[in-house]
This record gives sequence, structure tokens and C-alpha cells, in this order.
Amino acid sequence: MTAKTAIKIITDEMNNSECQNLIIDFFGGEPFMKFDVIKEVCEYVWSKEWPKTYMFNSSTNGTLITDEIKAWLRKNSNKFNCGISFDGNKYMQDINRCSSFEKIDLEFFAETWPDQTVKMTISPVSLPQLADGIIFLHEKGFNISCNLAYGEDWSDKKLEIILKNELEKLVEYYCNHPEIEPCSMLNHDMVMAGQTNFSRNLHQYCGSGIYMSAYDWKGEKYPCQMFMPIALGHKNWHDIDFKKEFSAQLINEECRTCPARDFCASCAGFNFMATGNIHHKNTGTCNLDKLTFAACAGLAYLKFDKGDLGTLYQKYHLDKVDVKGNVDVYHFLRGIQLWQNLIQ
Repeated sequence: MTAKTAIKIITDEMNNSECQNLIIDFFGGEPFMKFDVIKEVCEYVWSKEWPKTYMFNSSTNGTLITDEIKAWLRKNSNKFNCGISFDGNKYMQDINRCSSFEKIDLEFFAETWPDQTVKMTISPVSLPQLADGIIFLHEKGFNISCNLAYGEDWSDKKLEIILKNELEKLVEYYCNHPEIEPCSMLNHDMVMAGQTNFSRNLHQYCGSGIYMSAYDWKGEKYPCQMFMPIALGHKNWHDIDFKKEFSAQLINEECRTCPARDFCASCAGFNFMATGNIHHKNTGTCNLDKLTFAACAGLAYLKFDKGDLGTLYQKYHLDKVDVKGNVDVYHFLRGIQLWQNLIQ
């Protein structure tokens, strides 16, 4: 993409988008292959007045962040977020990302954006190191957003045993280190889980086709990058009705009464590629997801049982929790019970 094309896209979004706050996200491949374009676009936009608030954002694998780029990013860190995709310890990073561990300055990202999470993708080959990889990144100072890789074959039943063992290690680690925020896999809101109402409508998990627009190098617009021809091929997506809210009858029958349905990640693009329907999940990771949700519930209860009510205090601004009479505590415990039942 040229700087001219990017500036035209941003100008149109600033003037025509219904959203009042924009996140302008550079993505690839590896965005910093075109640092000269990123720099030119950002400095042009920063030099102008705009009718909306905005923030620039990018993800990177970190391998191309030179001293020159570091200096520019440090200078502009209050208006340009840069997240690192990093897949765990040395073994996991090297096996997932082409022996790149030694090429990346993790300390730079931890120091420059201390509140930014690391994006960690778990593959079947890196799964046996899951707990060690997450603990490694925590000890480097990061919070962690992690997920099982989309598009991989997770059908081997041995992977369920491996995941269970790794989750048990992580639950023990977080119980022993209550000051550390658990990774995203083990950090769901139990109060919200306890409010599951199977008759209500659902909300689309992502902003694809609603809050999000993705543009290719020519400036053509798509619901998100997963609907671009490079990902989707020549499937026709133009008749898809993207809705913020939709009936539960549109999702897979087996998902409709699952207690985890509102929290279970669902990528519209991957759904469409796998099933031809943005609401129908490829359920190939269902057993693994259930193990994760059950472990999340187990961790929540262990912390609750030890008197650690930090999540309730923080999210619901409670000065004092009356366990017997508080409705949030009721839903918290009900959510734990529902999710534990997933593995019965």
C-alpha cells in the first residue's frame, strides 16, 4: 500500500464513518516491512485537524524493529500503540516463528508500552510448553492474550490430555501469584457467565462488517482481513448480513445451550471459510475450549475460596462483599458451576 492510498482511506473514514473514535490499524504480514509508509502516513495525519478522536495501532513480530524505528516509536508511544506477537518461551517462539527468538528485543516492548498485552498463538506443536511459555512472558513483565491457532488440526485426542496438564500448572501458578493477572484463557468474567440466558439474542463476537473495515493495498474495502481474496479465495461474501445482535437460532444447534456460548471466541471469517456461514463454528476445538473454560472456573473458585475477591471488587466496585446476600456473588458462583459442568 502506498502512503497516498492510506491517507485517502483515513481521510474518508474521518469524514464519513459513523464511529466517533477510530483505531487505525496497520497489519500484514509484517507491517514494519513498510516503516517508511507508516511513518509518512502517521506524521501527515498528526499534522492535520480531524473531526474524530483516533489512535494508531500496529502489531509486529518484532524482527524488523531497528534502533531507528525504536527511537520513532518511543517518541510517539502516547499516540501509536505497538503490540508484539510472541509465542512463549524460546522453544515455542522458534518452532512457531522461524527461529526468531534471538532477533526480538522483548524488553523494548515491555518498557515502551507496559500496559500492552503480548499476543500469543498456541499451535499443536507448542502446546506441551504452554504453561512454561506463559510463565516466561509474565516474568518478562507482560500480560498475555493467548488462543489456540485457527486453521490448525486439533483433532488428536492426546492434545486434550496435554492441554489439561498445562492448564493445571497454570491454575497452580496463578493461585501462588495472585498479584499477576491471569492470561486471557483463564480470565473470563464469572459474573457474566452466571447470567447466561438461553432465550436472549446474541451479539456478534467481533466487529467484522460492523465496527471494522479492512482495506487491501489497492484501497478496496472488506468486512475484515479474513474476507480478502488472499484469505477467502473467490467465495462471495457480499450477501452476508452482519448484525450486532442476532437470534440464537442462527448458531450451531450444539452451541445454543452451551453455558460458554457468549464467551466462546468465534471468528466470522474463519466460520465462513469452514462452514459457509458466519454464525456456524468449526467445532474442531470444542473439547479443548471446554477444558479451558472449566479450568477458568476452577481458578476463579480457588481464588474465591481463599478470600481473594479482587475481581468482584474491581469490576463491580463493591466496598464489601456480603456473600449471602449479594447478587453478583450469586452469579459469580453460578457461572463457576455452569462452566465446571462442561467437563462432566
